[in-house]
Amino acid sequence: MKQTLCKPCAMELASRGKVLKPLEFRAEKITCAACGRRRYGVQYEVLSRARRETIKAAVLLSGWLVIAVTAEAWATPISQAITPDWLKRPPADLVVAVPADPIPIIQVTAPLPEPSEASNEDALIEAALLEQGYYSDEIPLDYLYQDILRTACEQYGVPYALALAVIETESGFDLEAVGADGRDVGLFQIRTSNHAWLSEETGADPAAPAGNIVCGVWLLGHLLGEYGNAESALTAYRWGQDNGSRDYARTVLAAAERWAERTGLKNG
Repeated sequence: MKQTLCKPCAMELASRGKVLKPLEFRAEKITCAACGRRRYGVQYEVLSRARRETIKAAVLLSGWLVIAVTAEAWATPISQAITPDWLKRPPADLVVAVPADPIPIIQVTAPLPEPSEASNEDALIEAALLEQGYYSDEIPLDYLYQDILRTACEQYGVPYALALAVIETESGFDLEAVGADGRDVGLFQIRTSNHAWLSEETGADPAAPAGNIVCGVWLLGHLLGEYGNAESALTAYRWGQDNGSRDYARTVLAAAERWAERTGLKNG
C-alpha cells in the first residue's frame, strides 16, 4: 500500500513497528495521509508483515547471504555444504533450521538489521529542506521541532519569525526551561494553570516539548486575532491582558526582525 506521509507521521508509524519503504521525495508540500496537514513529505510503500520478512531475509549481513542448497545438503554443516572462496566462517549465532517439508532452503535465524533506506532518505530530505530554507541551522532547535513550529505557525496564522522571537525571549530555546517560581515551563514558558484548557483547545500536552510549541503558537494566534495587532497581543501574552506596557512587545518584535534577517523570513 502506498501512502504519502510527512516525516513526523512516518517516524510515528515506524515506532509502531510499521515498515516504510521510501519511494519518492516530494519537493513541494503534500497533504499527509496520516495527519491531514500540509507538509513536505515522502511517498512510502507501507509493507505488510510478509513483505517485511521477505525484505529482511534478503538483507546482506556483513557479507553473508541466505543460501539456497539442495535437499542432500540439509544434514551437512553449513561450512561444509557450500564453501566458495568468498564465504568466511559463519558467526556463532547463525542457526540452520531444517524444514519439515522438502524445500531446499536453509533459513537463517540470526538477527538481521532493518533496511537502511530510511536513514539515507532522512538525510536527503533534510538536505533538500535546508537548501529550500524550511530548516535552518541558525535556529537552535532540532529539525523535528522546527518542523512542528512551522506547521503550527501555518495552522494558527502566526508569523514564524515572531514565534521564534517569543521562544528566544521566554526560554532562550531551552526545551526544559522552568520559570523562577516553577510554574512557567517549556519553550513558550506556558503557565501550569493554563495547561488544562490549552490542552483541551489543541489536543496537545503543554508539558511536552512538541505540545508546548503547539499550545504556545495557538495562544499567540488566538491573541493576535483577538487584539488585531502584535504589540497588544504580545503584551497580553506576557501579562494576561493588554495593560498598556510595551517593553516586552518591543523586545520580542526586535528579536523577530533579527530572526527575519538571519533566516530570510521577510514575509513571516
